[in-house]
Amino acid sequence: MTPEQLQLLNSRRPPGRLNIEEAGLFLGFAVHEMRVLLAAKLIKPLGNPLPTRLKHFSSAEIERLRCDSEWLGKATDCVGAAWQERNQRARERLSAPLKQSNRRSVGKRKRAVGSLNNLNNKRVEA
Repeated sequence: MTPEQLQLLNSRRPPGRLNIEEAGLFLGFAVHEMRVLLAAKLIKPLGNPLPTRLKHFSSAEIERLRCDSEWLGKATDCVGAAWQERNQRARERLSAPLKQSNRRSVGKRKRAVGSLNNLNNKRVEA
């Protein structure tokens, strides 16, 4: 933990708005987990920021969520489900058979290598 993060956690009065890293630090979630919670609409940023803009959160709301054990359970389940889904997609991608286009290119390479071997054999015989 960096000194800045430690100072933020130990402050008596945190700033009025927190960025995603600071809010995650207060709640005990990593930044990538906070993005999952944003997508699931379990946390709401201040205002209406564009998807590519920096998100800020109310420190009062973050403190309220921090003390709500029911919400923390939902958020933890949501993050776990997101990781489970991501791992499942990765397993499916690894176990999927080669696409037809890849099979054709492999076949073409085999035919090309075979024809080169035939040319070399003809040269040796001549």
